[in-house]
Amino acid sequence: MNKKWFILILCLCLGNISKALNHIGGGELYITHVSGNTYRIQVIYYYDALNYQAPPSSSPIPVDPSPPNAANVSIYRKLNNIRVLNVSLPRVSSSIITLPANICRDQSIKYNGLERIVYQANVTLSNANFSDTQGYYAIFQDYTRNTGVATNISGRLGISLYAEIPRVFTGSVSFINSNPVFTPITSLYMCNGQTSNLDFSATDADGDVLVYSLVDLYDALAITRNPRPSSLPPPLPNTYPYPLPLVNWGTGYSATNAIPSNVSLPLSINSLTGELTVNPAQKGVYSFVVKCEEYRGGIKIGEVRRDIQLFVDACQSVINTPIVRILLPQSSNTYYQENTILEIDANNYPENGISVDVEGVIQPDIYRPKPVLFILTPQNFANNAPNRITLAPGTSEPDASGLAKTKLRLPECLENNKIYEFRLRASNQQCPNEGIVNLNVKIRFKARSSNLPPRLSITASFPAGIQNNSLVIVNPKDSININFLAQSIEPRSRDSLEIIATTTNFNLKDYGMEFTGGRKDIINTRATFIWKPDCDLIRSNGQNDTLIINFIGKRKPNSGCFTASDTIKVKFLLKDTYAHFDEFLPPNTFTPNGDGINDVFVLSNLEPTPPKQPNGVQNPNLPLDNCLFKFEKISIYNRWGKEIFGSSDRNFVWNGDKQTSGVYYYQIKYSNQKLYKGIINLLK
Repeated sequence: MNKKWFILILCLCLGNISKALNHIGGGELYITHVSGNTYRIQVIYYYDALNYQAPPSSSPIPVDPSPPNAANVSIYRKLNNIRVLNVSLPRVSSSIITLPANICRDQSIKYNGLERIVYQANVTLSNANFSDTQGYYAIFQDYTRNTGVATNISGRLGISLYAEIPRVFTGSVSFINSNPVFTPITSLYMCNGQTSNLDFSATDADGDVLVYSLVDLYDALAITRNPRPSSLPPPLPNTYPYPLPLVNWGTGYSATNAIPSNVSLPLSINSLTGELTVNPAQKGVYSFVVKCEEYRGGIKIGEVRRDIQLFVDACQSVINTPIVRILLPQSSNTYYQENTILEIDANNYPENGISVDVEGVIQPDIYRPKPVLFILTPQNFANNAPNRITLAPGTSEPDASGLAKTKLRLPECLENNKIYEFRLRASNQQCPNEGIVNLNVKIRFKARSSNLPPRLSITASFPAGIQNNSLVIVNPKDSININFLAQSIEPRSRDSLEIIATTTNFNLKDYGMEFTGGRKDIINTRATFIWKPDCDLIRSNGQNDTLIINFIGKRKPNSGCFTASDTIKVKFLLKDTYAHFDEFLPPNTFTPNGDGINDVFVLSNLEPTPPKQPNGVQNPNLPLDNCLFKFEKISIYNRWGKEIFGSSDRNFVWNGDKQTSGVYYYQIKYSNQKLYKGIINLLK
């Protein structure tokens, strides 16, 4: 054969192979806690089966155009990028995500939708391999991204689906966490020149805080981008470089400019709600990634990504705009007015049955069905489980009059008296972005009485009059005894009450504090706090500690709602006894002549004398004992240095018996080498 013809034929065949290999349009990877140390690993694989064209049978290189029969997922330790687990996930289900009816678009670009394939299996994550503090990352790879269709990337590229998880064990204790899961995709395309608001939010089973962003696409390692043999998933190495390799964007494209848009409304995502907004300016198929990070206690613990491609086409104008409205509770024809507050009292609804009727009214059309899509977008709260406000069903078929119905469902566990703000959107689902209408809603939720916090009351033998935010000054000689009582506002025997004590930066036992709480499934429960501080708690530098304790009465309904609580905060200032060493000025004369006046020399129970200095105080009594200084002894000497009187009793009495008039010398000794010396005039 002529060499030139051979090269030409080979190039044509390879061209068909390249087209055949363009089949994966994105995906997601999740690791979900099942029970104990069992977790479910799941790969969502978006396969471009509807746009696929098989290579000719004469292709010189055998390839498998179908998605793999199993998905290989490897989990790596962040500390050293070493694989700790590899698992093959079987294919368990598939479904088709199609584009709307042809009447909506001009079909200048041949693109029909994606097949959603699910691979999953349960695995055991061991303490030995999953207790590193830096956490772990999981990867699934396939060899050919849908670059033959995608407009914003070029070249023969692979794809990596990625997720992060924290350590599963802290010592021998399990750290329970599940990745957040993205809301199912309901639409794959947008209309050119029309504003699109797409829901890329996720739900988190653990109630963690979720943060959304647009990020770069991950490529696959070069070794996995070779054509794979018949339906076998590509292998992953024992070590994997981190961070992962990135896909090169086409000219002018980036993570935040993955879809060309009008300047007034560029591609963006709400970091709190996951709502994607864009006004596309160019037809095409665009790949991009939404990252969802989860935080617990302000610390990032996990991450998932949705790698997806969306289609932008020119749309026909077949607008049939619905009207969205909320029927007021206990009303048959009165509707919510925007910019007002809708009061929802859970006490007026059956348990686990708090719902409000929502209607979407559309002009009847006998020629084609027009399902109404209802979407709720939170504005001032994170709509996470278990306190998730939902619409059910999300899509509703209108009746003959054009009325489509759904229900706004509110969980039992919403915060009492909080105003929840969200946007209700209704759209005619015949075409994307067609006939979209928004209703901004504010709801003030009144919790069911059984879910309200208990009343926490307090009594104390010492100190008296203690209440919330009280400052109690405590001396090492004191004995603190406080009693607490938690009472249900509306008693329900199946609900449990308890009283707990929480602290900041210290432990109750370290300070000798005793707290005995009670928990009973009855109307009330009691607890006692006892503290008898000693001098071991006083610092040698004399600094005082302020100790803050929150005494919390908690109520946990058995319905699974969040715990309601009432708190009494008490601040204890541990303070040593004040000893007036600087003001101590003992008397220097006494007259033991039997007249009953100044007959003895004592240093207790004396009246202070007026100060000699304007800002000074004279106190003739011995300074009080405290934790740092304690009275030890007084010694009185004659002029020859002989001790003629001594006592270790601070209430001593010296009457000068058998001593002549004259000058005597005293020495007062306290602990920690503190001494006082002076003279005494004895006059008879």
